Amino acid sequence: AWAAYRAVNEQFAEAVRSILRPGDTVWVHDYHLMLLPSLLRKPGYDAPARLKVGWFLHTPWPSPEVFRTLPMRRQLLEGLLGADVLGFHVYDYARYFLQACTQLLGDEVALSARKLTWTPAAAANADAEHADAANAAAPSHSLVVDAYPIGIDPPKFERALASAAVRGRVAQLRSQFAGQRVLLGIDRVDYIKGVRRRHLERLPATVAPPHSYPHPSLPSTDPAQDPRIRAAARATP
Repeated sequence: AWAAYRAVNEQFAEAVRSILRPGDTVWVHDYHLMLLPSLLRKPGYDAPARLKVGWFLHTPWPSPEVFRTLPMRRQLLEGLLGADVLGFHVYDYARYFLQACTQLLGDEVALSARKLTWTPAAAANADAEHADAANAAAPSHSLVVDAYPIGIDPPKFERALASAAVRGRVAQLRSQFAGQRVLLGIDRVDYIKGVRRRHLERLPATVAPPHSYPHPSLPSTDPAQDPRIRAAARATP
């Protein structure tokens, strides 16, 4: 499983490198690509000038006690430390990450507020066949670790609610589902969210199967659009 995970990250790195230009900012999303930030700074690859790499985690970061049970915990941390900005939903997750770094990497990392400086161990000591993104970043690489809670644009939603199109759609739905029980879920209706177990198996047999439920495309917030994240990326050396 680890070999496959590493291979996927390497494929992404190769694809990204093929289109990078000087001054580009690369935003990496979620736990699927935790090695990618350092792979983009891999020795032997002439990274474009002023390259900035950001990574945002869309799920909770575990406590250090849980994270340290992972066999590849060090490689995952070192993969992320190649980024310029690491973003988490809340400050607890950012703190857990920093604690994991200090506990597992020791004097390779130095903290100053939410800024972290990483001086990786010499890559020469690693077996070339098994070296991951771990030792890929340049020595004394500095990055920002912070929390960027994701929200919505309330005025935009308020304007939409007042529009004729939305009011018409609301009236249509009220007519369509008059006298029926309507469930509203904030999860995406897909199998990995456990929707069937949490809801559908407890409902009467008359309820339509999962595949018949609408799955509308709703506006999603892109962390890269958060001005604080963009400002942090610009501020990193």
